[in-house]
Amino acid sequence: MDGVGFMLSQKYFHFASSSEAVKFGIRLVRVSHGEPMFPTDAVIVEMDGHRLWYSPDIKSLGTDIIPMIRDSDLVIFDSTFLREEWQSGKFASKFNHLAVEFSAPVLSSQGVKVIYSHINHSESDQQVSAFLEKYGYRFASDGLEIET
Repeated sequence: MDGVGFMLSQKYFHFASSSEAVKFGIRLVRVSHGEPMFPTDAVIVEMDGHRLWYSPDIKSLGTDIIPMIRDSDLVIFDSTFLREEWQSGKFASKFNHLAVEFSAPVLSSQGVKVIYSHINHSESDQQVSAFLEKYGYRFASDGLEIET
């Protein structure tokens, strides 16, 4: 049994059908994460004329997803690693994540509101927050409330 099969059998998670999700204004979009055994989806939530893009795990910003991000009112994005070389000799891309230092300028050029989340325990909240301030972005925190 492969890893996904094991997790499904142990009820760690279950898959909802796309048609079921659409009823609730939710759409799943496959994004690059680099690991074929664990495909990763971004979640798009549309409600009352607003669109939220949520992508906690992503390896690259392909031209296929940029228009969907641009059309979002709010983007919640992967901030696992601030820098590509997050520790000496350890690279974000080798762990299938896009470093914030690369994603922030691209997202900024799209003119969207962005909140970063899903930080690695090796990263400093303060350093990530200071970096994001240059782009007018923020790092998610416990208890964060978002108003539409």
